[in-house]
Amino acid sequence: GRRGAAGPSVAVRALPPYYSPTSSRDDDRDATGSGWDAASSASDRDVSAAAKKRDGHYGGKKSHGNKRPFKKNSPEVEDLLSCVRKGKLDLCVNKLSRYDDETKRAALENVYFKRTFLDVCKKHGTSREALAFLVEADSVDANLVDGSGNSGPAAAGGNLIYYDTRMGSRVIGVCARGGDSATAQKAMAYLSQEKGLQLDIFMYTSAINACASKGEVDTACQLFRQSEVEDGLQPDVFMYCALLKVFRQGISNCSGSDEGEGEG
Repeated sequence: GRRGAAGPSVAVRALPPYYSPTSSRDDDRDATGSGWDAASSASDRDVSAAAKKRDGHYGGKKSHGNKRPFKKNSPEVEDLLSCVRKGKLDLCVNKLSRYDDETKRAALENVYFKRTFLDVCKKHGTSREALAFLVEADSVDANLVDGSGNSGPAAAGGNLIYYDTRMGSRVIGVCARGGDSATAQKAMAYLSQEKGLQLDIFMYTSAINACASKGEVDTACQLFRQSEVEDGLQPDVFMYCALLKVFRQGISNCSGSDEGEGEG
C-alpha cells in the first residue's frame, strides 16, 4: 500500500563543521554536504594555475627568470671540455699544463670543468689521468680554500687555510672504480706526505675497494691497519664491507688457481 503522509520520525544529526563559517568555500559545497562541487573545484584549479603562471611560478618551482644568470665559459675551458667529451683526458691534462698560472687557475676554479673531468675518469677508470689532474690543480693552489669559502689566490692570502679534500677523495674514488690500488696509494701518499693532509675514512674505504677487483688481501689489510695506527680512524661498517669484498675475491682467486692445478 501507499505510505501515509505522516511517516515515522527520523532523527537528523547535524554535520560536523569541517570548514570554518568564515571560509569563502562554504558556498561551494553541494547540497548533501558530501564534498566540494566538481565544477567549482575545477574552476578554482584553473584560476590558481593561471595565477601561478602569471606570477612566474608553477608547481612550486621558480621560473627561469629568477635563476642566476648564465656565465659563459672561457675559450680555454671550452677547449679543455672538448677534449674531455672526446675522451682525450691525457691531451686535456697536457694542454692544461702548458697554460700560464693565471689561465690555469681560472680553468681549474671552474667547478663544472673539474666535475666533468673526474666524472669521465670514473666512467672509463682512467685513474692515472685523474691523479695527474689533481697534481696540476695543486700546482696553482686551485684547491686551497679558506674558512669563508674563498679559493685560489684569495685563500692563499688568508690565515685559515685548509685543503679542499673533496677532489682528493674523488680521485681515489676513480681508482676504486678502475680497481687501481697502486694509483690509489700514490694519491694518498701525495695528499698525506706532500700536502700534509689528514686522510679520512672515505679515502681509506675507496682505496680498500680498489683492492677488491684483484683480491689484493695483503694491500687491503695494510691500508686497514694504517687507517687505525697512523691516522687514528675508527673503521665503520662501509670499511668492513669493503674489506670483506677483498677477502671474498681473494678466496675466489685461490679457489680458481687450485682448480687449474688440479686439472693440470
